[in-house]
Amino acid sequence: MIAVVLNGDTKSALASVRSLGARGIAVICGAEKRSAMALHSKYVSKRFIYRSPLANPDGFLEDVIRACEPSAEPPVLFVFSDAAYLALARNRARWEGKARMPLPSAENVERAFDKEATITLAESLGIPVPFTGGITADTDFDNVFWECRTIPIVVKPRHSASWKGKKGAFGSVSYAFSASELRDIARAMHERFGEYPIVESYIQGGEYGFEGMCKNGDVLAYSAHRRIRSLNPAGGAAVVKETIEPDARMKADAEKMLKALSWEGPVMVEFKKDESAGVFRLLEVNGRFWGSLPLAIFAGTDFPYLYCELARGNAFPETKPYKRGVRSRHFLGDARNLLAVLFARDPMRRFAYPPRRTALRDFFRYDTAMNDVYDPRDPMPMLWEIVSHL
Repeated sequence: MIAVVLNGDTKSALASVRSLGARGIAVICGAEKRSAMALHSKYVSKRFIYRSPLANPDGFLEDVIRACEPSAEPPVLFVFSDAAYLALARNRARWEGKARMPLPSAENVERAFDKEATITLAESLGIPVPFTGGITADTDFDNVFWECRTIPIVVKPRHSASWKGKKGAFGSVSYAFSASELRDIARAMHERFGEYPIVESYIQGGEYGFEGMCKNGDVLAYSAHRRIRSLNPAGGAAVVKETIEPDARMKADAEKMLKALSWEGPVMVEFKKDESAGVFRLLEVNGRFWGSLPLAIFAGTDFPYLYCELARGNAFPETKPYKRGVRSRHFLGDARNLLAVLFARDPMRRFAYPPRRTALRDFFRYDTAMNDVYDPRDPMPMLWEIVSHL
C-alpha cells in the first residue's frame, strides 16, 4: 500500500506522513518547494516537487498523476489545501483509476467550498449562522453595512482558493469599519478573484471545530476542539487548541450538514459561539483534512489511517473515543501570534486582541502541550520549517 501526501509544507501533511510511516505504509510526499518540512521526515520513502495548483492547475495535475502512476495499485491521495483539493475534484476524470481519493458529488463539492452556498444550505436546514449577505455590482453598501448591525463587518471571499481564468489566488478574511471601506474591499476582491465576496456580522465568541471522517454523509469517526489562540489574533488557523466534548447542538448541526452534503472523506465544520445569544453559529465547511489534524491524532483518533481504509474500500476500523482535554501547539505559529499582539498596528486590536501582558503570560503557559511539528524521533522537519521561514 502506498500513500501520496501533498502540501508537504503543512503541519497536517507532516502529521499524516508520521502516522502512516509508523504503520509501515510507504509514503510519497509532494510539495511546491524543496524546503517543505514534511518532505524531510524520515518516514518519506520518495519525494517530488509539483507545480502550483493556483498558478498552473494543469501542470499540477500532470505532476500528481505522474507521481501516482508507478504504483502497482492506485495509491491513496492525501490533500491539505483548498487549491489542491478543488483542482483534483474538478478534474476527477483525469486521475480516476490512478489514485484513490473519496469525493462527494461535484455539486456538493461546490456547495461546501462556496461559502455563500454553504450558508444558504445551513439556513435551509435550520442551522444557526451569522447574518450573511451577498454583494453584487448593484449593491447599496450603506444599506448592507446597516443590515449587518456590527462593527466591524467580516468580508470573506466566496472561495478560499479561486481562479480568474487560469490565474488563481488565495483569499483571506478582511474587516470593514465603514460603508466606504466595505465598498473598496469588495471591489478589490472582485478584481482579484473575479467574484464578489460575502459579508457577515462580526460575532464575539470562541471558535470551535467538529472534525469527521464520512461515508455517504454518515460520520464514522469524529473529534472536536476549541481554539485557544490563532495565527492571527483576530482569527484564522489555530496554533494552540484543545480537544473538547462537543456541545450537543453543535454536533447535531454538523452531522445534519454533512448528511445533507452526502460528504465523503475528511471534513471539518467550523463554528463560532455567539456569546450574546449562547448559540453556536456555523461559519463554514472545510471539506478536506484540517489544520489541527495533529491534535486529533495526539488525542487518539488516527484519521490518516482511517482515511486510508475508507479510500481502499475496507471495513472501517473500530475506533475508541478520543481523549478530551488534550492540547497541542504550533510553536512558530504561536510566536507569530505573540509578535502580532505585541507590535501589530491593527484596527481589530480592540475587538479581538488580548492585553499584551496577558499574551506574554499565556505564551509560556502551554509548555506541556504536544508539539505539532517537533518530534525528537523525527527532528528534521522542524529544522526545515525554520529554514523555510528565514
